[in-house]
Order: sequence, then structure tokens, then C-alpha cells
Amino acid sequence: MKRIPLLPNPFKKVGWILLIASILFFIANVAFDLESEMFTVNVFSIFSAVGLEDGSWFTVSEQDISYTLFSCLLIGGGLLVMFSKEKVEDEFIQSIRMDALLWSVLVHFILLMIAFLSVYGLPFLSVVFYNTYTLLVVFILRFHYLLYKNGVLSNEK
Repeated sequence: MKRIPLLPNPFKKVGWILLIASILFFIANVAFDLESEMFTVNVFSIFSAVGLEDGSWFTVSEQDISYTLFSCLLIGGGLLVMFSKEKVEDEFIQSIRMDALLWSVLVHFILLMIAFLSVYGLPFLSVVFYNTYTLLVVFILRFHYLLYKNGVLSNEK
């Protein structure tokens, strides 16, 4: 089997730190309503529009970047966890990795299809926004579940 190019194992630790930080940041943002002046800054945007009015190209505007921070931390951390080698990366681990990837793609698109068929209007945008993370989250959960189920995680200690 051809080897999959992956990041070195230490990147996985950095990924977990970013992933956990993003989840804690999201929980704190929801629980304490952190959408305050602290996260409102001037940002450059390629295209910006408010509501249904005409948008502007290449502008600097004042925006709340809390969801941007959450998204970047979650995606960055998730990708580092997803694409970092295990301590022992063999063909069995690669087959588990492929199985988890197939499952995550399947679950991601099934959830998206369910959203297309059952959620309408502006709430659909929220569903699609959060569905962007399902690929990463399902892969990480499935991959580590399969590692645990097959005894790979207990053998690394």
C-alpha cells in the first residue's frame, strides 16, 4: 500500500491543544455571551454585506470575530490531529485511517442531505455553518474509537 504523506507525530499534540481551546472558547462564548468589544475589531474583507443590502468589495469594516477565531482554531486543530502520524504508523493504522475518512465523508453528506430536506430559511445557514465541522469531528471520533477498539491506543503506553 502506498504511504500517505502525514505530519510528524508532535503536531498531533499541538492539534489537540488547539481543538480543546476552540471547544472551550465556544462554550465560554455561548455560556457567557462574550460577543463584546473585546472581539470587535477592524478587519479586511474581500466582500462584505449586511443583511440584504448591496455589498462592498475590498473593504475594512468593524466586525465581531469570535466565530472566526472559533472556526480557525477548530479547523486548524482538527486538521493537525487528523493529518498527524500516530507513534507507530503502519498499514493497519492506515487502513483504520481510511475507514474513518470514508465514514466521516458519508456522515457529513448524509447530515447535509437531511438539512437540505428538512431545514429552510435562515436557520439553514446555521446548520450548514456547523455542518462544515462534521467531517473533522466524525473522522477524529471514528479514528480514535477504532484505535481504541482494536487495542492500538492501549499498546502505545
